[in-house]
Amino acid sequence: LGMEGVPIISNKMKFDDSGKLVGFENKTIHIMNKGAVALEGGNLELVKDKSNVILLGDSLGDLRMADGLPNKQHVLKIGFLNDKIEERKE
Repeated sequence: LGMEGVPIISNKMKFDDSGKLVGFENKTIHIMNKGAVALEGGNLELVKDKSNVILLGDSLGDLRMADGLPNKQHVLKIGFLNDKIEERKE
């Protein structure tokens, strides 16, 4: 599909042989640490020269996840509305 060279930074789940979630690879990215933990280790090397970013999230805090990327020029932000749907439609 032409996805080589397209890094994906996300939580990666680990499952046992029965399909039960048993943990996560690496540190878990959550609402309080998205900017810091997501780019630790080799992740920053994967994205430091990228100028285009597709950002997916389900909270207002997710909107700023790409702020620390040094060479970003274009950021497409896609949000998921998971709760309080009727009151947040506007």
